[in-house]
Amino acid sequence: MTEDMEVHLSLQLLLVAMMIVERKTSAAPHQNFCFNTTTLKTQTACQSCSISLLVPCPKGFQKTPGTPFLSCRYYINTSSIKLAFTGCSSHCYREVEVKTCC
Repeated sequence: MTEDMEVHLSLQLLLVAMMIVERKTSAAPHQNFCFNTTTLKTQTACQSCSISLLVPCPKGFQKTPGTPFLSCRYYINTSSIKLAFTGCSSHCYREVEVKTCC
């Protein structure tokens, strides 16, 4: 499993857990709860640096301003060999409100 796939799976699991918590707390009285802002982070897949500026973040995420591209490796398979290249990816973020007990 690639690092990008692991990040994507971790993000999906976090969002499912947050939805479960929200469902359980929605039936409770609205007292003793606070809303905290949490920042979810991910990154784009490793691409050629020349096109990485054109690669958008996942839906609902924005590129982190002022952060440099990460140096990473991407691969191109040919009929006989697998070629490795140095590439770039971007950090992405999304802010969500999480209901917690106060």
